[in-house]
Amino acid sequence: MFIDWASALNLIDAEKNTGILKDYPYSVKKILVQQTVTHLLEPPNGNSLALINNKAHLSWIMEIVEQGFLLGIEDSQIITQCIELYRKWLFDPKHKPIPLQEDSNEFFLRKILEHLTLIFQPRLYPMSNTIINVQVINTQSNSNNTGNSNNISNNTQQQQQQQQQQNVINNQNSQQQGNNANSNNNNVQQQNNSINSTGSNNNANPNNILGLNSSGVIPSFRELIDTHTILCQKVLQLYLDIARALSKSFSTETFELWITLLLALTDCTLGINSITDETLARNLCPLILKVLFEIWLHSRTKNATLWNALCKYAFGWFHHMPMVNQWNLTCLALTTPLLQCIYNTTNQNAQEQQSKTILIRLDDIQLEFEKEYLYYSWHRMLNLIGNPNAIKNPNIFAAAIGGIFQLVSGFLSVTNDGNSILHIFGSWLFEAVKSIKVGFDEGISFSVEILSHIFLSCAPKIQFSSIYLSCFYSSLAEALWCDGKILLSTIIHTQNIFTSELPGSRILIPSYLRALGKILTIIPGSQSEYLRKSAIKILGSILSLPNRYESVQFVNFFPGRHMDPYPILPNDIITSKQYDITVPTEINTFADVKPHLGHLILSALNTETSSNNLPTLIWYVMIYQLEYQHQHVSKLPDGRNATTCFIQAAVNTILKKSSSFSNQWPAEVVSHSFALLSELSNYSKEIPYFQEIANNIVRKLCKFIVFKCRELSMSADTEELICLAIQTISDWVVVSPWIFEGNYLVDTSTLYMLFNALTVALGGKNPNEESSSNISLSSSASGGTSSPKVQGTPAKESKDSKESKESKESKDTTAATVIAKRYFNLSVPQRIRDIAQCSLKTILNRICYYPNPHHFSSTDTSSKLTESDLIQQIKDRALKQVQDAQFQAEQCVRFYTIDDSIILTVIDQPTFSPGQPNYCTLIVRDMSGKSIVNTQLAYTPFKVKENKDDKLQDEILSDGGGGDDNETSIPDQPLSTGANVSLLPSVQNGAGNGPFKSLYSENTEDTQDLLQYITKHQDESFSQLFKNQIKIELDLLESLNYSLSGNITITPPTLKNCYQGDCKLQQARILLSQLGFINHYSQCKLLPLDNSIAFYQSLQMLDAVSERTQTKVPVLFIKSADQTEDDYLNNVTLDTTTDYSDFISGLGWGVPLATHSGFNGEMDKKHFTHGKVAPYYSNHNKEMIFHVSTLIPNQPTQPQQEHKKKLLSKSSVAIVWYQGLIEHYEKHLLDQLPNSIQIVISPISASSQLYRVKTVKKMNSPNTVAKMKCGPVIDDVIVSKHILANLVKSTAQNLSQGLLNITGENTTKLSNQFLSRKKLIQDISESFKKEVPNFQFYNSLFEQTPPELIYQAVEHLPQQGTFKFTKSTSVNFKPRPQSMLLGQSPINTQNQFIPTSPSGGGAQPTFNRNSHSPQQLPQPGSPSLWGNKIEPTSKVQPPHTTHHNTPISNPTNRISNFLTNRKLNLSNSNSGDEDNK
Repeated sequence: MFIDWASALNLIDAEKNTGILKDYPYSVKKILVQQTVTHLLEPPNGNSLALINNKAHLSWIMEIVEQGFLLGIEDSQIITQCIELYRKWLFDPKHKPIPLQEDSNEFFLRKILEHLTLIFQPRLYPMSNTIINVQVINTQSNSNNTGNSNNISNNTQQQQQQQQQQNVINNQNSQQQGNNANSNNNNVQQQNNSINSTGSNNNANPNNILGLNSSGVIPSFRELIDTHTILCQKVLQLYLDIARALSKSFSTETFELWITLLLALTDCTLGINSITDETLARNLCPLILKVLFEIWLHSRTKNATLWNALCKYAFGWFHHMPMVNQWNLTCLALTTPLLQCIYNTTNQNAQEQQSKTILIRLDDIQLEFEKEYLYYSWHRMLNLIGNPNAIKNPNIFAAAIGGIFQLVSGFLSVTNDGNSILHIFGSWLFEAVKSIKVGFDEGISFSVEILSHIFLSCAPKIQFSSIYLSCFYSSLAEALWCDGKILLSTIIHTQNIFTSELPGSRILIPSYLRALGKILTIIPGSQSEYLRKSAIKILGSILSLPNRYESVQFVNFFPGRHMDPYPILPNDIITSKQYDITVPTEINTFADVKPHLGHLILSALNTETSSNNLPTLIWYVMIYQLEYQHQHVSKLPDGRNATTCFIQAAVNTILKKSSSFSNQWPAEVVSHSFALLSELSNYSKEIPYFQEIANNIVRKLCKFIVFKCRELSMSADTEELICLAIQTISDWVVVSPWIFEGNYLVDTSTLYMLFNALTVALGGKNPNEESSSNISLSSSASGGTSSPKVQGTPAKESKDSKESKESKESKDTTAATVIAKRYFNLSVPQRIRDIAQCSLKTILNRICYYPNPHHFSSTDTSSKLTESDLIQQIKDRALKQVQDAQFQAEQCVRFYTIDDSIILTVIDQPTFSPGQPNYCTLIVRDMSGKSIVNTQLAYTPFKVKENKDDKLQDEILSDGGGGDDNETSIPDQPLSTGANVSLLPSVQNGAGNGPFKSLYSENTEDTQDLLQYITKHQDESFSQLFKNQIKIELDLLESLNYSLSGNITITPPTLKNCYQGDCKLQQARILLSQLGFINHYSQCKLLPLDNSIAFYQSLQMLDAVSERTQTKVPVLFIKSADQTEDDYLNNVTLDTTTDYSDFISGLGWGVPLATHSGFNGEMDKKHFTHGKVAPYYSNHNKEMIFHVSTLIPNQPTQPQQEHKKKLLSKSSVAIVWYQGLIEHYEKHLLDQLPNSIQIVISPISASSQLYRVKTVKKMNSPNTVAKMKCGPVIDDVIVSKHILANLVKSTAQNLSQGLLNITGENTTKLSNQFLSRKKLIQDISESFKKEVPNFQFYNSLFEQTPPELIYQAVEHLPQQGTFKFTKSTSVNFKPRPQSMLLGQSPINTQNQFIPTSPSGGGAQPTFNRNSHSPQQLPQPGSPSLWGNKIEPTSKVQPPHTTHHNTPISNPTNRISNFLTNRKLNLSNSNSGDEDNK
C-alpha cells in the first residue's frame, strides 16, 4: 500500500491485494498496531529475529504496520514506533528479519518504501469539523474508486469521533476558571521529545483513541500540524539515510519505483491541486524537495517518462520559494563539474581528463556521475523550470533569476564565449527585461544585471552576434525609461558600457541622458550615493563623444516618448540670459548632446551632497571646458560656443557652494573646488570672458578669506581652506595682466580687495572695519582723559591723578597691546600668514613677468649667476682693459642680512674704462628666489634724448654769426650738472698755445702832446738804454712766450681711479648709504654676515632650493602582450604608436639634458645613461620632468634594464600607456610596478582618437594613499586626443604634490616652496650674522676684507668635515642645476657641493656659526658636461611673453644689463675659452 496520490496521477497502478485491516474499527487497528509494534521493538526474550521466520509472517506484520501509518496524528507515538521499527529492520542487523535479509528481488524493501509514503496521506485532524476526502482531478485517470480504499470515509466512525470531541470540549469548560485553556498546549519541541520516546507507552490506555494528553485535553490544531510535520520529517530523513547508505545496491526497478513514489508524495504535498494543509506543506517543502532531488540524482535514471513527469508536475511546485532554491542549488551543483569537464577549470592531468566519471558535490554529499549522464541530467534539470517568466510570484521570479545569475557567473568565470551563454539563457533574460511586468522590478533588475555582466565582460574578447546586440540595446533602452529598481540596476551595472567598446553602444546615449536627468537633477536620498556615482561615471564617458561624432544621427527607439525637461538652474548661477544654457527637447545628433551634458553637470553640482561624488563632478568642469573650447569645435545653433555659457555658470556654482559663509560643501570638496579654479587659471587664452571670470573669482575668494579670518578658534580644515584660497587668488592674478587691462584700469576695487584680503591673511585688521576716528585709541592708550592745565599755574594733584612713575611703564604696555589689537588680528594662524606672504611675493614678483622677458626660456625664474661668476668677470675685465692680472676682485664683495629674511650681496663693478662709469651689482636672495640687479648713479638719463628745445638753446648759446677760428663755441658734450642745459661754454684749444685775446677794441685816446715833447727833447743815450731795455724784455718775453704758454682756462675736476686702494667697496657703500641702511637707526636691520667657507656653502645650499614645486613623473609604454617587468622595460620608441608619440610631445617641450638648466629629476647629465632628451614643462609655480622609458636607451648587457628601473621607481606616481584593457592591466600588471598610484591610458580604438584614462592604486597602498583623490582624472573617464596630455599632466602633478603634502596625521596640507627657502634663510642669518658695534660696522665699509675672509668659490674646495646651523629648521630642498655664465657653457662642477634631500638618502648638512671651515660635507655632485647640441622637436612650445614692458637700459653701451638679455655675457672677453680651460 502506498500514497493514493500516486495512483491518482497514473504513476503507479493501485494494489488490490493489500489493506486487509482497512475495514477494521479504528480502535481495533490502533490497539493491534500498538501491541504488535511494541512487542517487535522490545521482545520479551530480546530476540526479534525468532518472531518472524518466513515471508508470510513478515507480510502479515507489514500489513499491521501499514495501518499504523494511517492512524490519526493524535497517535503520533504509535506512528513513531512504526517508523522506528522500519529503521531498525533496515539498518540494525540484530533486528533485521530473515526474510528481509534474503530479499534478493527487493520485494519487502519496496513495500517499506511504499508504506513510508502513507505518512504523507492527507487525513482528518480532530479539531477540524470538515471531512477530508482525497479527490484528484486528473483527465488521464480511468476511475477514481480504486485509489480510495484506504480513506477514512465511514460516516459512523466520523460521527463517533465528533461526539467524543464535543465531550472533551465540555470537560474542558468545566475546569477551574483560573486555568487557561491553552496552558496545557505543548510546543513542537515537547512533542518531538515525546514522540522520540518509543517503547515507554506499554501501559497506554486503549480507550484513549483520540490521543488525549495527561490532562485529558485534545492537542490543538497547531500542535497536530507540528506533530505531523515532525513525523513526515522523520520519514524524509529515513529516506535520505537509505539513499546514502543502501542505494548503491538498489536495482533500477526499485529506484524508479522509489522516485515515482517521491514524485507523487511531493506533488500531493506541494502541487497546485494539493489538499494538504498549507502550513504542513510550507513546513515540509524544503526537506521534501531536497529528498526528491537527491534521490533522483542517486537513481541516475535516464527514463524519459519519469523525467517528463518530473518536468510536468514540477512546474506546479514553483509557487513555493524552496522549490526555486532547490532548483538553483541542484543546477549549480551540476554546473560546476560540467564546466570542469568542458573547460578543464581545475587543470586536470591527462589521466583525469580521460576518466569517464566525475564527482558531483550536492550539499554535504558527493555523487560519482558518468560524464555523459552529467551532461544529460544538467540539461534536464536546467529546463525543469520551463520559462521562468511564467512564474506569477514576483519574489519567486526574482529568486529564479538570481539562480540564473549564479549559473551565468559560473560560465563567465571560465569562458568568454558570450554567444554560447546567450544561446542557453538569453531568451529568458531578454523576455524578462522587455516585458516590464508591474511588481516584478527585482527580477527584472537581476535580468539587466546578468545581461550587462555577459556583454560587458565578454565584449573585448569576442564578437557578439548582431541579433544579440540588437536585443541587448533594445532591452536597455526599455529599462532606461523605467524608474525605481530597474533604472537603478541599469545605471549601476552598465556604467562601463561606453568604455567596453561594444559596437553600436553609443546609440543608447539619448536614453542614458534621459536616465541621468532623472538621477542627477534631483536631490539625492540617503541610499543613492553609489547610484549617483555610477551615473556620474557614465556622464564622464560621454563627455568627449559629441566632439568626435558631431553630425552622427541617433535612432529613436520610442518615437512617442519625450524626455522630461530639466529643472531650472538657480538665478544666482545663470546671472544673465546670454549665459543661459538652451537644451534642445529632441536629441537627433551628437551635437544636440553638448548642452545636455553641460546642464547635467551644473544640475548635479547643485544637487549632489556626497563628498565622494562631488570631486569627480567638479573636475568634469575642466574636462568639459577643455573639450569644447577646441579650435575645431563647431558653435551652437545660436552662434555661441558650448563653453561660453557653461564656464560662467560652473564657476558661479562652485563659488556659491565653496566660498559661501554657510559651508554648503564640506572642506574636502571645497579643497577640490579651489584646486580646479587654480588649474583653470592656466587656460586664460581658452576660457571665454576670462577677465570677467577672473574678477569674479578673485573678489569672491577675497571675501571668503576676510570672513574666515574672523574666526577666533579656527579649525584645521578652515585653516587649510584659507591657504588654498590664497594660493588660488595668486594663480589667477599672476597668470595674465588682466587686472591692469580693460575696465580694471578705471575700476580698482578688485585690486583693493586683493590686497585687503592679503593684509587680513597676514594678520592685519580689515581697513574697511576700522573706525574713522582715532579718539578711542588715544583715550584707551592714555588710560583716561586729563583736564587741561592753565599756563603758569601748577596743576594740583588729586587722588585720581596721582600716577606714580612705576605705573607709567604698565600704561605704555597697555597702550601697545591696544594698538596691536587695533591693527593686528592675533588669531590668524602663522601658517596662513606664511602662505599669504608667499602669495604676496608671487604677485609682486611675477605678475606680468612670467615667463621672464629677459630669459631665453621659461626654465628659470631666478638668476643662475653666482658671486663666483661675477668675480671672474671683473677679473677678466681688469685683465683686458688695464692688463691687471692681480686685481683683487674678491675685495669688491660684501654679504649682509636684512631682518633675517633677505641675504644681500653687494658687488662693486669697476669698468676700468675712462668713458664708462662704475656701477654696483646686488644679489638678492629671499623666499621668492634669487635676483640680480645692476645699479648706477644716474645724474642724467642713461640715454640722452634729442629735444628741439635743447638744439635751439645750443644755437642761442653759440656765436651764431660765424666768428673766426679763435672764437669759442659750445661744446658737443655738456657738463654733467644734473640738468640737461650747459650753462658755461668751454674753450676749444687750437693747434698752438697763444695768449688770451680780448674781444674788446684798442684804446684810441689822444697822446700827441706827449709825443711832440719827446721828439723835441730826445736823449740819445737814454733812448738807447731804453731801447736796449725794451729789446731785452721783449727777447725775454719771447723766449718765455710771454709767460702765457699754460692753459689758464678753468676746467672741471677729473675723477681718479677709486679702486687703486686696498678698499674696493665704493659704489656699494654709496648705494647702502642712499638706501638708508648706513645710519644709527637702521643698522639693526642690516647686519654683516660672517665670511666663512661654511657660509659660502650654505649659500650654495640655498640656491639649490627651488622656488617652484618640482615633480618627476615616469612614463611607461606597455604592450598588450607584455607580461613581465623585463618585457615593458625593454620597449623602445620603435615599439610605440603614433598616438603615444603625440602624447609624449604634448606633455612638455623637449629639452636637451646637456644644456638644460632647469629641474632634471636626477637624470644622468654626465654619461647620458638616461638619454639626451626629456619632455619638460614649467609655469610660474611648478616644474615637471618626465622620465619616458622609451626615450631612455637600453643597456644590451643588462636585460633587466636596472638603470631604467631605478630611475622610474623614484616617484610614487606613474603614467602608463597600455595597449590593452585597463581591467586586464589591473589584474595582471598593476602590482608589478613600484609606483603606488598609476594613471593608466588605454586607447579605445585605433581610429577614434578617444582614450580611456583611469587612476588606479595598488592594493597594498597605505590607507591615506588609497583614499586620496586628486583631479582632473579621479576615477575613469574618456577623453579626446587634444586634451589627453593636459589632463594627465595635471593629474600627475596634483597627485605627486598631494603625496608630498601628507602629514603625520594622515591629512594633506598645502605647502609652498617659498617657505622652505624662508626657513633656510632664517637659519643662515641666525648662524652667520655678526652683531658688531657701530664704529666697527662703519670701519668695515672703508677697510679691506682680511685675506683669510675673502670670498672663495666653494664648489672647488675639498670636503673638510661637518658644520651645523646655530638655529636649524628641517628644510626639504631638492638639488637643482648649478649656476652658469649667461649664454656660455656651464661652470665646471667637478668639486661642486650639491645637497641631497633627506628623502633621497643624502645627509642633511649642518653649519656652525663659530666655525670658519667646513668639517664634513656630503659627496660632491656629478659634473655637468656638454655634449653635442640636440634640437628636439616638440608639439608643446615654451610659453612666450605677451606683455610689452620696456626693459631697463644698460648702464653701458657694450655690457648688457642682466635683466635685459638673459643670454649675454657680462665680460667683454671670450669666456668660452676660459670655460674650456
